[in-house]
Parts: sequence; structure tokens; C-alpha cells
Amino acid sequence: MEDRLKRLRIRRGQLKALCKRAHNTLSSDVVNELNVAQLLERKAKIEVTWSQFDEIQSEIEAVLDSADTIATHEAERSDFEETYYDITSRFQDLIISRGATATSDAEARSVSTNRNRALAGNLKLPKIDLPSFSGSYEEWYPFHDTFQSLIHRDRSITEIQKFHYLKAALKGKAAELIQSLEMSADNYEQAWQMLIKRYDNKRLIIQKHLRALFELSTISKENFAALRQLVDEVLKHTRALKAMGRPIDSWDDPIIYLVTGKLDHNTNKEWEDTIAGNDIPTLQRLMEFLEHRCRTLEAVNRKGSSVQAQTKAGQAKVSALVSTKAAACQKCKENHQIYSCRQFLELLPEERLNFIREAKLCWNCLKVSSHIAKDCKAGSCKTCGKRHNSLLHIPGNTAETKVSNSSNQITEPTGNSSTSNVAHATMLNVSSQVFLSTAVVNAHDNQGNKRACRILLDSGSQSNFITEDLVQRLGLTVRPIDVSIVGVNHAYSQVKKMAQVQLSSRYYSYNIIINCLVLKKITERLPNVTMDKSIFKIPPNLPIADPNFNQSTDIEVLLGAEIFWNTLCVGQIKETVEHPLLQKTLFGWVLSGRYPGIATPIETVHCNVTTNHLNLERAIERFWQTEQISTTPVLTAEERQCETHYKENHYRAEDGRFVVKLPKLDHNTNKEWEDTIAGNDIPTLQRLMEFLEHRCRTLEAVNRKGSSVQAQTKAGQAKVSALVSTKAAACQKCKENHQIYSCRQFLELLPEERLNFIREAKLCWNCLKVSSHIAKDCKAGSCKTCGKRHNSLLHIPGNTAETKVSNSSNQITEPTGNSSTSNVAHATMLNVSSQVFLSTAVVNAHDNQGNKRACRILLDSGSQSNFITEDLVQRLGLTVRPIDVSIVGVNHAYSQVKKMAQVQLSSRYYSYNIIINCLVLKKITERLPNVTMDKSIFKIPPNLPIADPNFNQSTDIEVLLGAEIFWNTLCVGQIKETVEHPLLQKTLFGWVLSGRYPGIATPIETVHCNVTTNHLNLERAIERFWQTEQIFTTPVLTAEERQCETHYKENHYRAGDGRFVVKLPIRENKLQTLGNSYDIALKRFHALEGRLSRHPELKAAYTQFMQEYIDLGHMNPIKANSQETAISYYMPHHSSSVLQEKERREL
Repeated sequence: MEDRLKRLRIRRGQLKALCKRAHNTLSSDVVNELNVAQLLERKAKIEVTWSQFDEIQSEIEAVLDSADTIATHEAERSDFEETYYDITSRFQDLIISRGATATSDAEARSVSTNRNRALAGNLKLPKIDLPSFSGSYEEWYPFHDTFQSLIHRDRSITEIQKFHYLKAALKGKAAELIQSLEMSADNYEQAWQMLIKRYDNKRLIIQKHLRALFELSTISKENFAALRQLVDEVLKHTRALKAMGRPIDSWDDPIIYLVTGKLDHNTNKEWEDTIAGNDIPTLQRLMEFLEHRCRTLEAVNRKGSSVQAQTKAGQAKVSALVSTKAAACQKCKENHQIYSCRQFLELLPEERLNFIREAKLCWNCLKVSSHIAKDCKAGSCKTCGKRHNSLLHIPGNTAETKVSNSSNQITEPTGNSSTSNVAHATMLNVSSQVFLSTAVVNAHDNQGNKRACRILLDSGSQSNFITEDLVQRLGLTVRPIDVSIVGVNHAYSQVKKMAQVQLSSRYYSYNIIINCLVLKKITERLPNVTMDKSIFKIPPNLPIADPNFNQSTDIEVLLGAEIFWNTLCVGQIKETVEHPLLQKTLFGWVLSGRYPGIATPIETVHCNVTTNHLNLERAIERFWQTEQISTTPVLTAEERQCETHYKENHYRAEDGRFVVKLPKLDHNTNKEWEDTIAGNDIPTLQRLMEFLEHRCRTLEAVNRKGSSVQAQTKAGQAKVSALVSTKAAACQKCKENHQIYSCRQFLELLPEERLNFIREAKLCWNCLKVSSHIAKDCKAGSCKTCGKRHNSLLHIPGNTAETKVSNSSNQITEPTGNSSTSNVAHATMLNVSSQVFLSTAVVNAHDNQGNKRACRILLDSGSQSNFITEDLVQRLGLTVRPIDVSIVGVNHAYSQVKKMAQVQLSSRYYSYNIIINCLVLKKITERLPNVTMDKSIFKIPPNLPIADPNFNQSTDIEVLLGAEIFWNTLCVGQIKETVEHPLLQKTLFGWVLSGRYPGIATPIETVHCNVTTNHLNLERAIERFWQTEQIFTTPVLTAEERQCETHYKENHYRAGDGRFVVKLPIRENKLQTLGNSYDIALKRFHALEGRLSRHPELKAAYTQFMQEYIDLGHMNPIKANSQETAISYYMPHHSSSVLQEKERREL
């Protein structure tokens, strides 16, 4: 540090000495002998010292940065400035007095040269880096010319140095080419020649540039950046071709055609407007037009940037207001809202009401405010819909709690009050958690061992799902499949694998064997966040299906509707403030539904709807057919040649597209043509045409000789095709064109009658097709009920055991009482002739006039949210509110929701009403069921109020009700599925049909399943909406911020060019550190007086200038001794003169 300071002071002393010598020269007689040129030279040298001194002095001040040295630094600067101004002004006077009113061109050049020389002493030019070359033909000539001019032709560089430079510049394949050469001076020339021989191929380079012109990127819309890139690419390749001697000047027409084909519609239209009549434009004219177009679009883009910046600034300001809204809880004084306070939620509703009254909070939004509940903009009670918060709702026997519209007052319910019978309502409270029905079960691996896994029960799913991780842990066999799944809001995803797994209950003797679609991840972790288990007061001695229901963990298996309803048992405990709803199942008691007692923030909301456009059963059928075709495809010579051409000539472009060169010439012909070209010879078009004519004659002669062989080959191929095409046979029962397992006559038979028919028709008892193989060797799937080697349609149910199939022949053995089999309660093999029904119902939806309109709903236990279609919202005239929610479906298929609406639904059979908030979608899912069926085939018990009378008709779903509603609609009453009807479950909307029904022979086109995730959950979005609406307090500013705001209001103005100008504020507490400036300023003032006394003309102009400042009010005289009574800082003023139009002007 000391050495550096010493060097800086020495350098500063040298500059001051230089100025001192110049001052002495001006004061001596030597100055009379100097001519104008010498005066100009000396003046230029003195002018250079100004910037040098300023730089050195600044460094010294940075080192000696303390309050004690401020006065010293000011004195140094003041002394130098006075000397500098005095010397330069005296030089200027001498030059003017000796008649040099304007410097000559020679003198000006001399001054400029010396000044540039002086500046060059401090200017360091950037290093010129050698270009690199990686082996690309397009880079060869730029590299060749640059390296040759900088290194190769420079005689001052030795050969060994040139070799080092060459190796350092080469990369990739180019470096590998000379890697074997030893580093020596003798090998440099050999290495250079090897590169020239390999890469100096003009013909290949020309082709590369032409290909680049043909593959220019297309511009879809007006964009100056893309358009400028297009222009640069065209100019780069055309100039390169011209430098290689190609006649590019005569290629205007094809290049114009190529370029205009890449332009956007508006630019192309503008270009056509510039062409008059039959005028033929040139490439130069097109490039000038595109350059002008780029400048125009760029200028328009700049004008729009300020508007965008203002918009963003406004948005940031609103966000800042919202962020200052968060206040401390009035109950526990912690940093959260009171409706998320655990102490507040533990109180009874009456106690909460008393606390809100004492704290003088709004009874609706529970926030400090001067407004009353009547005027509050927050939502109403989610139970009764009145103007008080749901947490203050006091349940009554015959009526709901009512809130006065005039003040924050709650009236107790009375027996005579008339209210609607609302059994359930939801306003999507941010402090509540919707639980989905999860369970922990045993999964059997390939060795028969049991491993625990976590499952989700979903009544809104037609398919079952399993994760890839669980499949690997269990060692399950995976089969290929191709299924497109359509989720909520038509979010698509793809499934490529399926596996069969066996699950069993940890509490009861219940086993299932199911086929599952394999996904990397089924859904987000459930529940949304991990919670403290101690806050739940669950009745003792209940076998909980998921003991760790409170921990947010992954779902490994999803069970759909065909399994869901069979797992339900009689037993349900309604939700309370101590726990969510509890439902008994064969896996144990599951927790589900909404639980408002949890104050944990919710980040995700789950719901489930997907559609497979290629249904699983039909994919398996095609899989069997594929397995039974043992012949490999026979390709013709032309097909094999096409496949080879693709492998050799395709590549992937930068934008991800696959590009394949069109096979204009076959491989052999192209090879023959290349053999005719010697070295770097560039062929002509005439030469190519002559070669092709000769090639045609040769092939024609050869073709005549081999025509008979080709005819024989084609005949063989036709024979193979015929064998494959005759594979599809007519039904052996009704002789129509379908498989027997889709035959209605066959399905109407009893299992014993079907077995007899198959025996008589001599069909395979497993795949039900004409074949020489037996069931043991059949490659089709096994029975979906017992897993044995016979078709599911031939399964004969028994009381104590399952039907067994002999492995030696197509023989079925009747069950016996002593047979030992595993207790399998349900299994599914995804039969193509069965239909999975989802639980649909027709309910009354209330419009904005209170009228009832019928709509079709879907009950889904695997959904945390409710959904409604845009069409129903419009028909009911509902109010739509904006929202921004990202929904993640099965297999992480994303979609976006922008609207939500509130709707009231009621049952057509019972006094059950719900008021719910729904996310608005254009379409919830595909039509249900998959196809319309004949209702007469269903034998439903009479006198049952069916929830969906037209359950057999494939129609749209208009509302989806999630888990918070689903479990509250279930009633005690279930009729198991039979050959006459699917499973029937009693609900508050009527009896719904659900589960798998194998008695339908109608082909299935779609399979439905439901899982989505909202990354911005609905409740928190509504909470933020309330916070934005209820900002009544002004932001709290610090004292410094208030001072800054006051200063801006009092000291800003708008300049003539539109900019806002603000006077810089002074920090009062820093004024004491300014030091004593009066003595320095006084010294400078005396020096100025001495200078003005020597130049009367300058003094008069300076006096006039300062008087003008006083008259304009820019400055005022200070009072005597004012420096003793106030904090002041004195800034010296300088006078300087310039020449303008031969007259002296002072500034």
C-alpha cells in the first residue's frame, strides 16, 4: 500500500512539474521566439495532463479515504486546476494574438497526431485471437485465409512456432487428422498440406452453402430478430459462394424464390407491393427491402417496450400493496391470519364469536376493518350462505344461523325461521384440507412375498394404475401397450406399459388380481402437506387403512371403480372438528372428505379424470393377434432400398425435426455419378444429363433380362399377404363378421352352455379361436376370475373353490368341496367384452332466477376439487370469477383453468342441497358410458329410484363432484353386480350404477380415470382475492421513506422533453463531514481575481455572466458571517473561454 501511494505521488509531482515548466516558459522571453505551431504543440501536451492528473488524484483519494484528508485533496485539486486554466488560457491568447484565427489543416493534423500518440501511451489494444477450426467445411475458407495471413506467411515466426499455433487452433476431427505427426519444424508444412488436401474441397463446400440456403428457417410471424437472422444467413452464404467464384450474380431468381418462401405473410405482402407490374426484381433490391423492414419492425418494437415497462411497473406496485397486508394474529400475535390460528380454531363457535366481538373484527372476513359484515366483500358462510364467517357458524336443529345485514351481529336460530335444507356446502376455505381415501395394503412380488404399498381408492376411474418403481420392486412382468389417456380439461398423456399385480388386505381375507397401467408417477404426494397426527382425535380400536394418513407420501397404486365399490362396507363416521369422515372398507377404515380443523396451507388440489382413446382391452386383443403371426415382414427390393436410404441420409435439425434427403437418385446411380468426378473437379449440368441418359439405357437393358424373376417374386409376396389377410374369421355362433367373445348370442348363454358350444366347435378354451393348440400352450391371457388357463366367459362359479383347467387338454373340471384355492374376492383381466360404469346421476341445478334445471353429474372420490362445464354455467346464468390454476393429471398431464363459479345443486328424490364452488372447464371428460347400449339387457330390481335414468346413453358430464361431497352422499344400501346388472349403490341422489359389467358385448372405445393436481390451489387463490379486495390500510413507511416521498413531491418537475427532474436530496446528518471549504474557496476566488485583472475583456464578460445568474434567481449573495451560524459549503467558480465564429464567448 505504501509503495503504491509513493508511486502515485511521484507521478503526480511529475505532472505538476510539467505544468510549472510551462508556466515559467510563458513568463520568460523564450515565449516570444515560439511560432504558432510550437504554441499549439505545447498547449496540446498540457491538455493531456488534465485527465492524467484526475486519474492519479482519484487513486490517491481512494487510498487516503478519511475525513482528515478531504481538505488536503481539495487543495491539491484547486492548485492544479488554477495552474492548468492559467496556462491554457495564456497559450490560447498568444495563439490568437499572433493571427492564428484558425489552425491550418497541417497544424490540425499535427495536433491530432500528437494527441493520439499521447493517448496511445495509455491505450492497450485487444489481443487478436486465432480462429479455431473443428473440421466443418463451411469454416474452412475463413480459417484458411485468416491463419495464412496472420501465421503462415509471417517470416518472423519460426516453423515450430507456426506448428504450435496450428495445433492450438484445431479442434475435433481436424485436430485428430494431424495428431499422429510429431511436433517438429519439418512436419509443419506436411500438416498444413494435409489439412488443405482434406478440407479444400470446393465442390463439397458449395453443396454445404446451397443446402443451408434451401434449409433457411421459416418466419411464422413478424419478428425483426428472426428477419435479421434470415438476411444475415442469406448474405453470408451468397458472399461465400461468390468468393469461391460461383456465378452468384445470375442466381437472383431462384434465391429470391427461396427467400420469399421463408417470409411471414405480412412481410411477403409488403414485398409484393413494392414490385410494379411485370418488373423482375433483383436480389440486391430484396436485401435492401428486408433491411428496411428490419429497421421498421425494430423501431415499432422499441415504442411498445415503454408501454410494457409501465404495465409491469404498475403490476409490481399492486403486488407491493398486497404484500404489506399480512398482519399479526389477534389471538396469538404470531405472523398468520386469525382463521389459520390453532388457538382460535380450538375454541367453540360461541367462544370464537365472543372473541371476534371483543377484538372488534369484521364477522365475515375476520380482519381489522371499519366496514360491517353487510358491506364486506369476502365470501359468506360456507354452511348457510349468510353474511358471517364459516368459523362463526353455530349449528341449530331446525334452522341455520342468520347474520344481520345492518351490523356485525349474529342472531340465534329459532324454531319458526324458514330456511332451505342445506345438507352440505363448500366455499373452499383456505384453512381446510380435503383428504382422499388412501390405504396401505400388501402387494405380492414374483416370489410370493408380501410388501407394503400405498394405494388410492378412486370411484371416478375406469382403469387401475401402478408406478414403475413398485413394478421394479415387486419384479413384475411388464407387457407393451399403447394407450392415450385424456385427463380433466382434455389433458393428454401416453402409457406404453401394463403389468398384473396381486394385492391383499392387511386386516381381512381379501385378495385381488388386477391389470394396471404403468406410470412413472400417478399423482402428487397425498395429503398436500405433512400434519401433526396429535390434532386428530380418531375413535380407538379402529383398524385404520392408512396408519400414516397424516404424512405426505407417494401413491403407488390407484384402484378404479371396478374395485372401489366392492371394497366398501357398512360403517361410516361423519366428520367432526376432531377428525375427517371415516368410511369402513375391506382394507380398513379410510379417512376422506373435507376437514376444516387444519390450518396448514394447502399447495395442491387433486382430482381425477382421464380417457384412453385406445382402450386397454382392445389393445390386449391386438397383442394376442400380433403374437400369433410368426412370419416376418417380407420387404421388396425397393422397400429395403428406401429403408437403407433413410438410415444413411437422415439427420436431426437444430429445431428437433428429422430431415431426410429426397432420394432423387438411387444409391447405386449416385455412387456411379460420384465415380465419374475426379478430385475437386466441379461438374456441369450438361455432363450430369449425359450421364443420366447413359444410365437409363443401361438399366433398361438389364430390366428386360430380369422381368421374369421379378414376376415370380411378386407372386410369392401376394401369397404371403393373402395368408395374413384371411386370418380374420367369421363368428362360429352367428356367422357374422366379429369374434365369438363379442357375439351377443354367445354371451346370452349360461357358462355351462358356452362350454359345451366351445367343445363342439373345437375352439381353444382360452382364446376362443380356431387353432390346433391347447389351452396349456395358448399365448392369450388367463381367466380374470381364478387366473387359470381358460377364458373368463367359461368360468363356472363355485361355493368353496374356483374352476380349474387341466394343463394337458381343453378340459374343465367342476369345482369340489375339498379343492384348495386362494381366497380371491375379485380379479380383472380387462376383458374386451365388459364395460366399466362410473357413478353418474341426474340432479337439479339452480339458475340465477332460482329455477331448477336438470344436469348430469359424476361422483368421484379421487377428486379434491369440483368442476363444471362452460355450457352449463352459461345456461344457468352463473357469475364467473377469474382464477389461475394449473391442473396436473394422471402421469403429470398439465392443463390450465382460468375461471370458477358457484352453483347450487339439489337431489330429485331427497331433500338434499349443496352450494359449491367449481372450476370451469370447456369439457370435463369424454361421454359416459363409452357407447350407448340397449337398456333392455339390464334387469334392474323394480321400484329403485335410479340416480341416472339414462345411464345406458353415452352423453356429456356437466358437473364433477369431488371427495368432500362424495362421501356425504353415500347411504347404507348396496346390491352386488350380477349377470343382469352392474353394482348398485344407494346415494342421496338415488341409486347409482358403477363397477364392471361383463354382460355387454358392445365394443369399448374409451376408458376413464381421474387424477389431476392444482399447483395453485383454489382456496389460497380465493384468500389472495379477499386480501386484494380488503386493503384499507395505507402502507407503513419508514421516516427516511416519508422524507424521500415529501422531497419528491416538493422538488420535482417535468422537463420539456417529458422527463421528470428531481433535485437531489441532502442528508443532513452528513453535512458535518464536508469540512472547511470557505478558506479554499476564498483562495480560489483571489486567484480568479488576479487572472481577471490581467484580462479586462474577460473580466467584463464574466461580470456580465454572473450578474445574469443573479437576475435570473439562480444564485443570491450571502450575508456577512453567515458561515458562522449555518452549515455551508463553498464551491469555487471558474471562468473559461471558447472560440466561436472568430468571437470570444465566455461560459
